[in-house]
Order: sequence, then structure tokens, then C-alpha cells
Amino acid sequence: MCGQRFEASDATGCVRVAMDGNGEVVDVGISSLWRERVGGECLAAALFEATTRAAFQVRTSSAAAQASALPPSLSEQVAAAYAAMPPEQGREAMYRTADLVRKVMTETTERLERLRAMNESQYAGTDERRRVTVVVLPSRVVRSITVDETWQVSVTTERLVNAVREAFRSAYSKLEAARADVAGEGAATVQLRTIISGSDGLRRWLREER
Repeated sequence: MCGQRFEASDATGCVRVAMDGNGEVVDVGISSLWRERVGGECLAAALFEATTRAAFQVRTSSAAAQASALPPSLSEQVAAAYAAMPPEQGREAMYRTADLVRKVMTETTERLERLRAMNESQYAGTDERRRVTVVVLPSRVVRSITVDETWQVSVTTERLVNAVREAFRSAYSKLEAARADVAGEGAATVQLRTIISGSDGLRRWLREER
């Protein structure tokens, strides 16, 4: 992605950050109205917000490029398959290929968005009676644990331990569900992976053979 430039701003539009294709900040712009619209106490946060948005654009572009890139040997197979087709059939296959790649790029972007949302989330779990709450981060680091102060005065140790364990299980279950959602591949991505798994599969798909 050499030579590419990605720009993003914070929610107010007063802070702007530009990154190159490697994710490095190459320019920063701040409006003269930042004191009125952002405020001194929020300037660092606004800079971070703009940087994060620009970085997301870089990641999205990079993933889309990787999804559409074919190994040299496979590219040769594609070229040979096109060359062996009648012109009209070759054009139709090219359109179908481009459409599939666009779908893969869309799925990749959506998957990155889910990953971003997951990494910015916290996962809270509780016991059945909601006496204990555990909050974990995507890294599985425990963010906090709270216990109902009135309840813990009279609860037995066994019940307390069980409630804490249940809260942990609940929190981790929510985290794993989020991880599974991010890990899942879209239909177009799965289709492309199947097609390029072998030259015969690619040839048959290009020719719409069953």
C-alpha cells in the first residue's frame, strides 16, 4: 500500500490525522476552534480517536488487499483458464470473479469491524441471582469484580464461592461467543477458499461447471 494515505477525524471534526499505508502518522491537523469544540481536557482523547479511526482504515484496506491477492502460481492458472475460454465466456467469468472478490472484501471489512467492536468491549457476567458481577476484557484480563454488600454479610462461603464461579463462567461465555462471531468467515470467503484450494476447482468454477 505504498503511497496510499488515510485520513480521519474525531467526532467534532476539529482534529485530523493522516496515516500512510504502514499505519504511521504522517500529518496532524487541529482546527483553531478546538478549545471551543473539544476542550483542553479532551484534546488527547480527540487525537486518540482520530488516530484510531485512521488506523482502522489502514487495517481494512490491508485486509481487503490480502483477500483479493492471489499467489503467482494461482494467478498463472487464472490467466491460463481465461485464455482457454471463448471471449464471451471469459468476460463473463471475469465479471463473476470480480463480483466474488468484492463480496470477500465486504465480508473482510465487516469482520474487522466486529473485531474492533470486540476489542473495545468489556464482558460482564453474573450469577443467577445477580449478587456477583465479573467484568473481563477481550484479553481475558479481569477488569473488575463486585459483590452485593448486603448479601455477602449473611451468605455462606460455599454459596459465595459458587456465585463467583458462576459469574466468571458467565463472563467468559460471553467473551467466547464474541470471539466465535469474529472468527466466523462469510459465505463468499469460504467459497473463494474452496475455489482456490486446487486448480481443477478454479477451472470448473470459472467455466461454471458442476
